[in-house]
Amino acid sequence: MTRTNLNKEIKLFLLLTLLNLTIIIPNISMVVFTQGATQTQYFPLGLSTSWVFDSTDNNASWTTRRYIGEEWEFLGLTFTIYYNEEHDGVWQNKMWLSKTKNSLVWWGFEDEYAKVIAKKGLTYVVEPPEIGASEGGITKADLIIKDNPSEKIKVDFQGEYTIEAIETLTLPAGVFEDCIKVHEMEITPDGTADFYVWYAPAIGPVKFSYPLRNNRTDLLTEYTIVDDDPYETWFMPKVPYVIIGTAVGLVVLIGIIVTFVIIRRKKRRTKNVEKDGE
Repeated sequence: MTRTNLNKEIKLFLLLTLLNLTIIIPNISMVVFTQGATQTQYFPLGLSTSWVFDSTDNNASWTTRRYIGEEWEFLGLTFTIYYNEEHDGVWQNKMWLSKTKNSLVWWGFEDEYAKVIAKKGLTYVVEPPEIGASEGGITKADLIIKDNPSEKIKVDFQGEYTIEAIETLTLPAGVFEDCIKVHEMEITPDGTADFYVWYAPAIGPVKFSYPLRNNRTDLLTEYTIVDDDPYETWFMPKVPYVIIGTAVGLVVLIGIIVTFVIIRRKKRRTKNVEKDGE
């Protein structure tokens, strides 16, 4: 092979390498390593989406507002949003949530006293929903007591989430069909939670029932659904997986480059040996 042909071969190889680095690998990794939440309908998570409820228990009544905050956070490689709750305009708590292709995942909880973040998220509901389907499990978590924020306590968090029925509900905000009734049981460092939540397609939560909390009930009165679910339309949730895919692609590409260099050197050595023999 002449020096001119060799130079052309090297230039072509470098061009293909650059093409892989800038276009092919990132796009392939985006397709292979990412999932869009295209099959979920019960959990709209557009930022600023909100739900307002009339809340009552054995002793009092108040207005509860639940809403998706305008901020978001990466927990490790997982893009999460904040699901907040307030009573009569006073913030009470928030949860960290994410979505996969067909499920909602719980990652953490915070109130005025403590904050707990799971090492691995717990699947809450998988769609399409089936009566009797149960999700959840046990996960390790970091607990931070706000009186001592510098200390992280390792704890177990256990949750069991069961779809008990699919119903039609008549509420102050309207009539909602195909609502899934989810029975939530959670064992946390400060006790056990046991309550029910109903979700309507394309709406989200429409009713809450807490039999063990003075028979508290939350009934939906109004809602605002923002049609910009990050898991449907944003690139941001996919970024960590694109990075992983790109890194894997680079490792493969480096291997190819090293192999190419070794082969070229062997060919040169063979030619030199042949010339010396002549």
